[in-house]
Amino acid sequence: MKSRLFQIAAILAFCAMGAFLHFLPRVLRRTQPVPNGPFSREAVHSVLQNILDPELGIGIVDLGLVEEVSVEEDGKVRVTLILTSPACPMAQEIAREIRRKISRLEGVKKVQVRIDRHRLWSWERMSEEARRRLLEDRR
Repeated sequence: MKSRLFQIAAILAFCAMGAFLHFLPRVLRRTQPVPNGPFSREAVHSVLQNILDPELGIGIVDLGLVEEVSVEEDGKVRVTLILTSPACPMAQEIAREIRRKISRLEGVKKVQVRIDRHRLWSWERMSEEARRRLLEDRR
């Protein structure tokens, strides 16, 4: 029984790795450098534009996941996200990436990411470019 469970676990791990390797080239191809200049609302927005949804390989801004951005003069940046699903398994990974990249901006002292699991995401939030890429990837 244990060996059968081990085989199933190994197959699942292999499938997950295959999916990761399938999407990795697209994610790497679309990644942009992070600006290192003084922080401003525009610099924060530029960073957010270049953060990709790990599952779809499309920017979180284009997907309509960024609900609100607050930039304060004392170096605090707050970002509120909504997710495509309240049970999104990548929520913490996206939040970690936002904190990591925005904290690289000169002058940023603290980055807070709030995930609003109560607001509902809809297709209307997506940019035309994101819709086009999603349809293109499904063909």
